[in-house]
Amino acid sequence: MKKLLTCIILSICILVLTCPVIAGQDNTVKVKGVSYSVVMPDTAYMYLYIKGTGKNYDESNKSAEEKIDLLEGIIAETVTEKTEIVILKRKNKVKTDDIDFGQKAFIEGMAKAMKGEKIVDKEEKEKEKEKQTVINAYLTFKKLPESDMIKLQGKLAENKIAFSEKNIYDYFSSLNLEGDAVFYGLKEPFVQLKLLSKPAYDNARLHAMAIAEGAGKKLGKISSITTCGSCLEGESSLNEASGKVGKDLGPLSFDPNRLVIKYSADYYFYMK
Repeated sequence: MKKLLTCIILSICILVLTCPVIAGQDNTVKVKGVSYSVVMPDTAYMYLYIKGTGKNYDESNKSAEEKIDLLEGIIAETVTEKTEIVILKRKNKVKTDDIDFGQKAFIEGMAKAMKGEKIVDKEEKEKEKEKQTVINAYLTFKKLPESDMIKLQGKLAENKIAFSEKNIYDYFSSLNLEGDAVFYGLKEPFVQLKLLSKPAYDNARLHAMAIAEGAGKKLGKISSITTCGSCLEGESSLNEASGKVGKDLGPLSFDPNRLVIKYSADYYFYMK
């Protein structure tokens, strides 16, 4: 098992100069404080886009449920840690082709017309197509070894449950629940908030002090702090997935061995 990476805190302050803002008799200076930490993830999130097909929706639902049952068995065989399969979303639809249905139907219709054959309309064509049931599933693993995750993804690909055998280990920077992916984060991500907020503030104050002295003024107390969106950010985004899971997953990475966390805030200081 790999040792946890030593938490590295790198503080960077990016100056954003604005026109002085009058606050009573004092001017206010605004600076941006940014700090980073690099840690080892301890939690893995797996999102699966499971598809079942059949001549009708009863068959496609049965096919999808069979894959869920097979998934449970594979997890029990591969992973020692017990985890629950959470179904986020289920929908039934007509199985689509690799290219747009309308485009393909037009091409086929033109070809048949040229041969003098009967053209099947869109509604009739859809009735002939296979039906598909899609299930979005979500799993959480705590401290799962990278070798176990690779083994698990390989088995899911071999059994045609999830992931493609051609790109089992592809990484994604974002996810919209229309595919399979694994992201890594922290069980208690907001411990990092305390570690990162202070160095960001300290550096912001140092830069604000330099700006104030350059203007022939002295730096006063802090006026306010503002952040944009989440205080902590990672390299990857799971905004839609976080909403469906019902919890903030915190900063995330596609790398099982390295998570870069960013803290950013705007600091307003009085000048006198």
